[in-house]
Amino acid sequence: MLRERKRADDQISAETKLNSLINDIDTYINLAQEETNAQQREDLVKELDRELTLADAYVSELETRTLLSGESDHLNAIMTIKPGAGGTESQD
Repeated sequence: MLRERKRADDQISAETKLNSLINDIDTYINLAQEETNAQQREDLVKELDRELTLADAYVSELETRTLLSGESDHLNAIMTIKPGAGGTESQD
């Protein structure tokens, strides 16, 4: 029950952060389109680039967390690697 609540809280938090990132990016795009001063437009584009980089990093992190949030992902696993044919190089 507690684990399900934490998962739901994490999903709500992720959605809130994604919405915030989307709104920030949208705002920078609109401001850059409306700006007539070339220097200020360039500054806005730099900020937009920074926001896009942050969004990309967060989405990548969220993707990894999502892939590792399955029902059995909290369980331990045992993995055994056995060398096959190929001589000493394959055994190394």
